[in-house]
Amino acid sequence: MKKLLISVSVLASMSVFATDNTNNFSTFQKFDNQISIGVSDSQMMLSNGATNQSLLNNQTMSLDVERQFNNGVWANINAYMMTMTNSLGSQATGVGMGTYMPVNQNPFLGGFNAKGGYSFALLPDRILVTPYALLGRNTNLAMSTVVANNYTNATNDFFYSTGFGARIQYVVNPYIDVYLDQSYAFNWDQSAPATMPAQNSQQFTTTLGAKYNVYEQLQLGVGLFYDNYQYTNNAPATTSLTGGSAPNGATVSIYQPQYDFGAKISIGMTF
Repeated sequence: MKKLLISVSVLASMSVFATDNTNNFSTFQKFDNQISIGVSDSQMMLSNGATNQSLLNNQTMSLDVERQFNNGVWANINAYMMTMTNSLGSQATGVGMGTYMPVNQNPFLGGFNAKGGYSFALLPDRILVTPYALLGRNTNLAMSTVVANNYTNATNDFFYSTGFGARIQYVVNPYIDVYLDQSYAFNWDQSAPATMPAQNSQQFTTTLGAKYNVYEQLQLGVGLFYDNYQYTNNAPATTSLTGGSAPNGATVSIYQPQYDFGAKISIGMTF
């Protein structure tokens, strides 16, 4: 009888622990177990070695899948593709977008990025903190890179991105969740440009967003984001590249992204 009581007590304790562990994340799972399609609009500032600047407007579509597991593991996969880009500055400064130039100086035309971490419920059902690691592959299809490689071997014009970050989220009520995400990534240039330095860069990203569970499994999302770029090799002050197929040759200077900021909206479903 004594052994039976001990066994029952142990099982009861394990059941309580399992229930508590699940409940630590169940509220957050209602927001974080989701798949969504999003669109964003942003403006990117670029600069060359002669301190000339240019402003680009970019629009992007993305597919996002997120999962918060019962054991605290958190994962996120995001794929994106630029759908529109336009120069808001003078095209005479060599940023691309001119006649016979297929791209401009924004290298990030598309990519695939994954994050994985472990979550800590600081306040059950209210506040969740998740440190994570990230890994991705993103394009480096800037016009200067394309020209430096003589319009060939474009399949190698990409970055491997590695880094880390942390996010904190707060459940306002059963329908609204807000979060702040800060990440750092190092973008390793794989294009091996022949006539300019490798375009390795550090990228710092801040995102402030919210999720709104509208009805049953329908979820809407909004967010603001800011990226800051620090390049290992600054653009040369005097070097320019001659490219394009215009009869008189088109001059393309090495422009590098300095920062970009924008907003995004998404629609998806929870699971």
